[in-house]
Amino acid sequence: MEYKEMREMEKTHVCAVCGGEPVTLWDSENDCYRLACGTDNTHNGFKRRPTATKLLARGRLDEAVGPGAQKDMEQLAKRMPERFNLLPKTDNETGVVLSPLDILALDTFAEKVGLNIYLGHVGLYFGEPRVTIDGYYYLAKKRGEDISVYALPANVDERQQYQIPDGAYFLLPRVSEVVTRCPR
Repeated sequence: MEYKEMREMEKTHVCAVCGGEPVTLWDSENDCYRLACGTDNTHNGFKRRPTATKLLARGRLDEAVGPGAQKDMEQLAKRMPERFNLLPKTDNETGVVLSPLDILALDTFAEKVGLNIYLGHVGLYFGEPRVTIDGYYYLAKKRGEDISVYALPANVDERQQYQIPDGAYFLLPRVSEVVTRCPR
């Protein structure tokens, strides 16, 4: 990656581990520039900065926009779900179109666990309700926790549980607490 590309990534990405700002550093050992986390240069990986819709779905809109923004947008999402395009429309694995009864059942599940179907917090996987990655982030924010969500390959038991054929590539989300808090 060229120096100019690294400098551009500083504007559009954050550390995948802690959410810290990336910085371009001179790596004297390898005699080149490299992109690193500005909080802890041992962290590996970067991800795009979340959009306003992602911030809303993850319960973090107040941090970006100001107090009250999260609550206002959640109410708007309930009144006009078509504007947010986060309401599930099909089973994520089978592609079967959800009936109004399926959506009602998902909404009931979401409310029981403290989530919002209109923000894409839950989805249907092989006919079973499951929490999405945004749902995990939203719950953690409500609880005052700082987490990292990532995906790892499923083990044999999980592959059987989700009816994954042999040889198919399949990942499941994992959640861990973020130990390092980044300055904001």
